[in-house]
Amino acid sequence: MKRISYMVVSAFVLSVLFLSIPSLALEASAAPSTVWRQNPRVSLSRSLLGVVCSRGDQVGPRVAADVGQPSALHEATLFSRNILVSADVGYYPYQNGPVIAVNPTDSNNIVVVCHDLGISSTMVAYASFDGGLTWRSSSVPRILSDDEFGSDPAVAFDRRGNAYYSYMSVGVYGASVVVSRSSDGGLTWSEPTVAVHGGLEVDVEHQLYMEVLNDKPMITVGPDPVNPRRDNIYVSYTEFVSVFDYMQDILLYENSTIKCVRSTDGGRSFESPVPVSGTITYSGEDEPIRIVQGSMPAVGPDGALYVSYYYSGEDGWLNGTGHLMVAKSVDGGQRFGEPAQIAAVKEFVYSLPPTNFRAWSSLFPIISVGPEGNVYAVFSSKVDGLDNSDVLFSRSRDGGSTWSIPKRVNDDDTANDQFFPWINVGNNGTIHVIFGDRRDDVNNIRYNIYYARSTDGGSTFTPNVRVSESSSNPFYGIPEGAYIGDYFTVASSSEDVYVAWTDCRTGQRSSPNQDIMFARIRPLPPPEIVLSSASGSSGSPVEVNGRRFAAYDRRVSIRFDGVEVGAAYTDPEGGFKSEISVPFSASGGHEISAVDVLGNVAAATFEVNYGLEDVGRDVQKAREDIVDAIDVGQAKIAADISKNISGFKMEVSNSITGVKENISKSMMDSEGRIRGDLSGLLEDIGRVQVKAQQMESDITFLLYISIALNAAAFSILVAAAACALKGKAGQRHP
Repeated sequence: MKRISYMVVSAFVLSVLFLSIPSLALEASAAPSTVWRQNPRVSLSRSLLGVVCSRGDQVGPRVAADVGQPSALHEATLFSRNILVSADVGYYPYQNGPVIAVNPTDSNNIVVVCHDLGISSTMVAYASFDGGLTWRSSSVPRILSDDEFGSDPAVAFDRRGNAYYSYMSVGVYGASVVVSRSSDGGLTWSEPTVAVHGGLEVDVEHQLYMEVLNDKPMITVGPDPVNPRRDNIYVSYTEFVSVFDYMQDILLYENSTIKCVRSTDGGRSFESPVPVSGTITYSGEDEPIRIVQGSMPAVGPDGALYVSYYYSGEDGWLNGTGHLMVAKSVDGGQRFGEPAQIAAVKEFVYSLPPTNFRAWSSLFPIISVGPEGNVYAVFSSKVDGLDNSDVLFSRSRDGGSTWSIPKRVNDDDTANDQFFPWINVGNNGTIHVIFGDRRDDVNNIRYNIYYARSTDGGSTFTPNVRVSESSSNPFYGIPEGAYIGDYFTVASSSEDVYVAWTDCRTGQRSSPNQDIMFARIRPLPPPEIVLSSASGSSGSPVEVNGRRFAAYDRRVSIRFDGVEVGAAYTDPEGGFKSEISVPFSASGGHEISAVDVLGNVAAATFEVNYGLEDVGRDVQKAREDIVDAIDVGQAKIAADISKNISGFKMEVSNSITGVKENISKSMMDSEGRIRGDLSGLLEDIGRVQVKAQQMESDITFLLYISIALNAAAFSILVAAAACALKGKAGQRHP
């Protein structure tokens, strides 16, 4: 077979893809309009690039009810309200694949690890120190410097309260398994220690190269069988070794082996890997794909180590019958005995139609060991009937050598599917089982989380109860509903049971979204709001303070009598503050409420002490007062006008008489003054006439003198001219 080369892309893009194994890829249709590669490796990888990176609105078929609304079939549940664990910190709001663990020294300290496709490493962790009510995002565990992204997170505590986080560090060729440690309850994580190396190996002599991909690691911690006071850390995984002729770039064959490594020094170093299963070889397209995959380690109270896994069988992967196996080590993981079969199960298809998400990992046997040493397993299988998948349970009372006939755990009477089961056995021997369940949706698309428990070693189980408050549509998670992780998980303490799962209730057709959700059995305090004032008038400002809502910048609708009047966004603790103006409304009590994206509701009463009817009453009274004032005013004005007119007439008459008298007197006085003035004027005129006559005589005299002077001047000029003429004549005749 010609090998298809991997495309090298950025770590950020790689973080949102799923591992493609070109040599094992099978083209198959998960829905009539959706085709992608299926493969037996279950870590995140580079395939489905166009699917996961797309944020378009073509994400799946429409269904009858609105996403995120509680199902009509929702029955009473013994679990708390659901708490949002994860935060959307990157462009891609997709978190999935959660694993949960509880600190044995403090049951209020819970850690959840998961994928976050919005960050480059894809590995995140969240820690709670109040029993799951609030969550804090921790430092991001690192991948190895030459690698590109992480995958398949898992977590476990030791008896001293140290947490260990295992995951894949994936490069262009192959993947390693690394482990980080936290000694502060999951808030900070150490630099990763390599538990087992992967990558590219070259055999020059034989002209071969090998890609080593260590897939699907799972971690557990338990007492050493020889030194019970010491805790050993065990990580099981699948080693895929693809062998190529590098001269022709041809895949020759591929081996898969379940292996296990251990640490005896608190995760600071790991010993050499030890095989758990035999090595299964697949060497060409002419034969069925045969693999081992999906291991799960668990430690008993005596230090015995069990590792379960899936084996495809000789008929091939997803080709009829799968074999669920378990191997046991009594020397702390240094050697394993011959594997025993838990069950032979009917395999179902890669996904569970009509949905597209990868569901075949539900076939992996999940195990837990009870305090009495019994080993318990849950897994999914196709059972006779219409169901594609039911949840089955089996147990071993002889150290994993023999197993009971599987019994069904889900108690629905529908033909809908159950998937992703997980089991945990408490310190008191109670068996806790959770799983995804589509019984509530007639279309077999939406899923909820259901829980069952047994207190008699698995002989009987309680009726199933629903954990999730709202259903999830996987098509509204990652685009096209391609992936919701590979498991949902449950943990327990002596006080409680804790569940974590991938939830899609906040996603919409045009804006897909996946979150990690949490619930426990003990009730959690409800959200609440406090108003800055409990009463006031319409239109007055009121500050609304809330707490215990969905955390990490999630929208909260502020409503007045059910109608939205404002909105706020929460802080990392789930609190918010918002100011609204009280709408004009009737006097009396009104409800101010806050509703978050999960449907959490808190309400308070606000007393409107001056409302619409008060305004109406005051307006009517003002209108009446105005009318009365107008009537009184009109009468008073009329009387005042009449009185003023009479007075005005009298004043005018008196004024006219006075004016007449003044005019008569003024005329008499003026006549005397005028006569005196005329007499004086006549005297002045006489004087002026005399003066004029005198001036006339003076002018005549001056005229005569002027004439005489002019005549004398003329005579002088004539005489002078005669003398001049005589002088000139003498000059001509000497």
